[in-house]
Amino acid sequence: AAPFTDSTINNSFDGTGNWTDASKWSRGIPPNEDENITVAAGANITLNTNFNVSCTFTLQSGSSMTVAPDRTFSVSGTANFNGQPVTLKSNASGTASIGKVLGTLTGASNGTIERFISVYNSNSVPAHIKSWRLLSVPTFVPGGRTVRSTWQEGGNRTNGFGTQISGF
Repeated sequence: AAPFTDSTINNSFDGTGNWTDASKWSRGIPPNEDENITVAAGANITLNTNFNVSCTFTLQSGSSMTVAPDRTFSVSGTANFNGQPVTLKSNASGTASIGKVLGTLTGASNGTIERFISVYNSNSVPAHIKSWRLLSVPTFVPGGRTVRSTWQEGGNRTNGFGTQISGF
């Protein structure tokens, strides 16, 4: 019998640039979703296309990933951000997103989500720039999440944790 060989393809990104830039990839072409993907230490990648990881995706130490506006990063395999910076960009065309995570996503502890806010009204006329905008996150999520459990970290009184809500 022939010996078993792993047929999974490995592809690494090095440098700074867009996901679709073939010259940045170790195989000379951007990866397919069924490849093991590594963003090399010190590399800064911008995901400028929608992508689903079905094998593995790893951000190495000192690397970062930016997801371009109106693009989605999904995981049906295994992705490890290793605590490296991941930024979801936003502009007038849309906001980047993390799509369905049907697999495993770990190390996603250093994220920035940007939100574009237009200074124009619906007729493309400049709005009053000092107008008031409400920015919020859900305060009730079905399944029992509360302001205390999500924003106040369950009442953890250790310095640097939680949000004190007072003045009511």
